[in-house]
Amino acid sequence: MVVHCFSLDVEEYCESLADVSSIDPGMLYSASDERDLDANMADVLDLLDEFQVKGTFFVLGRIAAKNPKLVRRIAERGHEIGSHGFEHRLLYHMPRADLDESVSRSKKTLEDCLGCEVKGFRAPFFSVTEKAPYILDTILKSGFVYDSSVFPIGGHTIYGVNSAPLKIHVLTNGLIEYPPTAIEWLGRRIPALGGGYFRLYPLCISKMILRRLELSERPAMFYTHPFEIGMRYPKLRDISFLWRLRRSCNLSKRWHRFRELFCEFKFGKAVDILKSRALSP
Repeated sequence: MVVHCFSLDVEEYCESLADVSSIDPGMLYSASDERDLDANMADVLDLLDEFQVKGTFFVLGRIAAKNPKLVRRIAERGHEIGSHGFEHRLLYHMPRADLDESVSRSKKTLEDCLGCEVKGFRAPFFSVTEKAPYILDTILKSGFVYDSSVFPIGGHTIYGVNSAPLKIHVLTNGLIEYPPTAIEWLGRRIPALGGGYFRLYPLCISKMILRRLELSERPAMFYTHPFEIGMRYPKLRDISFLWRLRRSCNLSKRWHRFRELFCEFKFGKAVDILKSRALSP
């Protein structure tokens, strides 16, 4: 049976929108956002325990520094911890010196919190693109073994590298890339199995995509966010209609969708999937 990766980007709701939408600065890093994250994470961990699913949690270093108990609680429940950068910023907008410091600082913060090595990295908003391919060297230089930042699609306003391989592969610098899932359909690359895509597509389509991947023995990289399971988040008036739609569409169906998914397919940690494919991080 093919084991797919279940991954979750651990970030506060308002911070995750700060670089791509208009957010009231007073909402950033607020106590209410922190409480929402903690409550959402409790729901995430309980849901995964119910179905005996283990996954990879890409955690912001800033959150680990502020709330190390949360990070340790995730690890104690049997999940892998990866880095999501230090703050939720688009990496290709950062000066090189700030980028180097942020990526390496996130790793050190998480490792100090856990007392063990952190091997995986995912850029906020998958912000490793052709605008700044040097970011992959920064990730490797900081000591990470694998990355999950390069979304192999085109046409998105924030992320995507349309020429990137769809499957797990080793980059020329030696870093392992486990990309978010996309499939080819009618000559185009279609993003799937993550975030808004999982909520927007009918569940039968997501299942069909997973079965198609299994026929070629290709493990998916499924990703989601705490609010998409726990559904505690502020009702922001100052974000655009498009962002409001992206963030709220079909959230009420989440429990049914996740339960069906976990009942029919096998999910695990990225580090274990890579080891099973002789890509030992």
